[in-house]
Amino acid sequence: MSVILLATVHCIAQIRQEKIVLNSGESLKIENEGDIIVADTIILMEASSIILNPNKKENYIHAGVLIVQGKASIIGRGKSGKDGNPGVNGKTFDGPCRKGTNGTDGLEGLDGGSGTDLYLYSGKIIIRDKLTIDLSGGNGGKGGDGGNGGGGSPGTVHCLGGDGGKGGNGGRGGNGGNSGNLFLIQQSKDVSQDDLTRKIQVVLEGGLPGRGGRGGYSGSAGLGPGQKKGVDGKAGLFGSNGITGKVGSLKIEPNP
Repeated sequence: MSVILLATVHCIAQIRQEKIVLNSGESLKIENEGDIIVADTIILMEASSIILNPNKKENYIHAGVLIVQGKASIIGRGKSGKDGNPGVNGKTFDGPCRKGTNGTDGLEGLDGGSGTDLYLYSGKIIIRDKLTIDLSGGNGGKGGDGGNGGGGSPGTVHCLGGDGGKGGNGGRGGNGGNSGNLFLIQQSKDVSQDDLTRKIQVVLEGGLPGRGGRGGYSGSAGLGPGQKKGVDGKAGLFGSNGITGKVGSLKIEPNP
């Protein structure tokens, strides 16, 4: 029995088939926790892709024969972290001689997710064009900007103008996720390791760090007659950047 997948994206359970064919532009998506792909033959046509489950530490593909006819890909990147929420701006009051309130701090960006490890077992690999395997970590989220300080209200002959509020600090950027690792286990010796590494583009980059959020602007002092001006608030501090994720490793070994 052959299984030829026709829809653009397929959400699958456990697979054990004689043949899996991904036509041009099609994707096969692994979603459930226990899913693995097991097939006698897997054929990847131009612009087709297998999307691994990013929530699993390890994903497995077992193919008796893996044939790559066009430029195809296997994607197991970690999810990018969400950006931190910005701080709330301080208030500026209408009444005379009142201080502006401080802006609040921005929240930290979330860390990027780690790329998944992939164990790719194949009796024979035939690559007629190019296969890209990307297990990179997700990028860290940007830190939220600090809220701006509120302005001081105007002074009068009886009181100084209000002081400006402080700007909130920017949130820290999230760390980049670590890359997954690729374990390529092949039984056939028809294709050399040099040939495999030339025809398979392996991307095992750590996720980029999120940038720290901008500090909130200082609130302006309220003006008053003569020298009855308030004091400008202080600007918030910029948040620190996150840390780049660790790169992954590639291991090619014979199938025992």
